[in-house]
This record gives sequence, C-alpha cells and structure tokens, in this order.
Amino acid sequence: MFEQTIFYILGSIFFFIVIILLAFFLYYAVQVLRNIVKISTTVQEVAEDVKKRVENLSAVMAGIVTAVEKIKKNLEEKSKNKK
Repeated sequence: MFEQTIFYILGSIFFFIVIILLAFFLYYAVQVLRNIVKISTTVQEVAEDVKKRVENLSAVMAGIVTAVEKIKKNLEEKSKNKK
C-alpha cells in the first residue's frame, strides 16, 4: 500500500513537470512562429521593393541602350555621308 502511494505521488509529480515543460515549449514555439511570420513579411516586402527597383533599372537601361543605338546610327549615317 505504501509503495502504491509513493508510486502515485511520484507519477503525479512527473506528470506535473511534463505539463509545465510542455507549456514552456508551446509558449516558445508560438514566439518562434510569430518571429518567423514577421521575418517572412519583411522578406516579402523587401522582395517587392527589389522587384520594383529592378524594373525601374531595366527601364532606364532600355532607354540608355535606345539612346546609344540612335547615336550610333546617326554617327554611321554621318560617316557614310562624308564618304
């Protein structure tokens, strides 16, 4: 009878410790998941900003290439006219 009482008391203490550890684990797991969501949102915003900047840079580069092609064409026409 005494052994059973000790067994049940120790079992209850162990169960209580496991429940407390599980609560801490869940608390920190929720904190980590919240941070992951914040990081994911930040990365998504940065990716969209980079996409816009690359599109703008592409448009600028296209304008520069077009201008260089026109200048090259004009120079070629002038050199042909001189000959």
